Amino acid sequence: MIDIKFLRENPEAVRISQRGRGEDPAIVDQILAADEVRR
Repeated sequence: MIDIKFLRENPEAVRISQRGRGEDPAIVDQILAADEVRR
């Protein structure tokens, strides 16, 4: 599980990690959008 604070502060690092594991990096933007709505 990734800490939301880390994700907010380092979205590109998480995108790179997602790509490296063969996962869709678009999930990062979806999570950040959901977090913005929640806040």
